[in-house]
This record gives sequence, C-alpha cells and structure tokens, in this order.
Amino acid sequence: MAYSALGVHPLGLHLVATGAAGKVYHYASADPKATIVAANYFLSDYLKFDPGDRINVRAVIGGTEVHFEISILVSNSTTVTTLSSASFA
Repeated sequence: MAYSALGVHPLGLHLVATGAAGKVYHYASADPKATIVAANYFLSDYLKFDPGDRINVRAVIGGTEVHFEISILVSNSTTVTTLSSASFA
C-alpha cells in the first residue's frame, strides 16, 4: 500500500501541534515500518514538511501494532528524507 494523506480517521496524516520548534504530526497506516521509513514515502506531501518536523507513527500490520517516531531531515519537490527512531510500545 502506498502512502496517502487521505483516508478515514484514524488512518492518514494529521497535524497535532505546531510551534517554534516545528510541527508534530500523527500518522497511522497498515504499511510496514520499512516501507514508511523509506526515502520519499511522504513525497506527495513534501510542502507540508520542514526539516526538524516530527511524525509519530502508528503502524498496524496483521494485528500487531508498532509505534515509532520519524524526524524530517530534507523535504523538497524531489526528496523527503527521514530518520526513524527505534520502535516502542
């Protein structure tokens, strides 16, 4: 399944906070972590992101829930590069 900002809540990308330190999003998906953290997964929404923004991810695959955080490193029309944290409960 490819990334999509559209979807029925709670799936999809949702802005939850913004401030001087950047924006924080929540993203829920049925995609595996390896797919979500791959370069350019979020490319279709590159205009939403600035370096330093964070995405809290909830991925549910086959009934197993995985949580992790992504930091946006680069976001422009040709690439969205991220750095992900270790998964946590």
